[in-house]
Amino acid sequence: MTAPADELIEAQPAPDVISPGPIKPVADFGPIDRLEGWAATAVVTALGALTRMMNLGSPTDAGTPIFDEKHYAPQAWQLLHNYGVEDNPGFGLVVHPPVGKDLIAIGEALFGYTGLGWRFTSAVFGVILVALVTRIVRRISRSTLIGAVAGLLIVCDGVSFVAARSALLDNFMSVFVVAAFGALMVDRDQVRQRMHIALRQGRIAETPWGQGLVCGGGGSAPGSCSGWRARRSGPVCTSCCSSV
Repeated sequence: MTAPADELIEAQPAPDVISPGPIKPVADFGPIDRLEGWAATAVVTALGALTRMMNLGSPTDAGTPIFDEKHYAPQAWQLLHNYGVEDNPGFGLVVHPPVGKDLIAIGEALFGYTGLGWRFTSAVFGVILVALVTRIVRRISRSTLIGAVAGLLIVCDGVSFVAARSALLDNFMSVFVVAAFGALMVDRDQVRQRMHIALRQGRIAETPWGQGLVCGGGGSAPGSCSGWRARRSGPVCTSCCSSV
């Protein structure tokens, strides 16, 4: 006669919960080849500037904007000369919020109502996008070579190329989104570095003054952490926190 399955489970001793990861996180806070990284970024960004800026004023529709530029370039021009107010009398509607058109108006203020004028700021943002992708991928992969390849892919990408050479709003939005993602990656490494310093100073576990640095997964935390590993002695952080 055998015991019920529930009794067998209860009779077995509970095994120790051991973290599959390292007890102490690796001191990796970003790429360390700073000179090579900036050199690669400069070269790739220069290629991006060459492709985005060359013959920027062409093509036009007999000196007027083409495609959906016909919305944004005139509206930016009106913002520039109508005290920041647009009514778009040609189309009878106002298309999209004004930030992108304000940026287009900067180029028109510099170079006039020409192809170069209404596309200049977008081209500058296209160059910034190349630099951002290079730096972000380098930081994520910890490889300057991979970051440079990613930047070259953006340089050669048809959609990015056309968007950067057109007075459209898509390119501005892309740069803002990618820049926000890049800021998140930098914050991740900075928080990881602060967590490492706290670990070396013995401020990770509980202290007489309360919790040192604690993340969710182990208990009461003001933020969430993907790297806590459960141990019988208490939570141990093995990676980074999204907030502290």
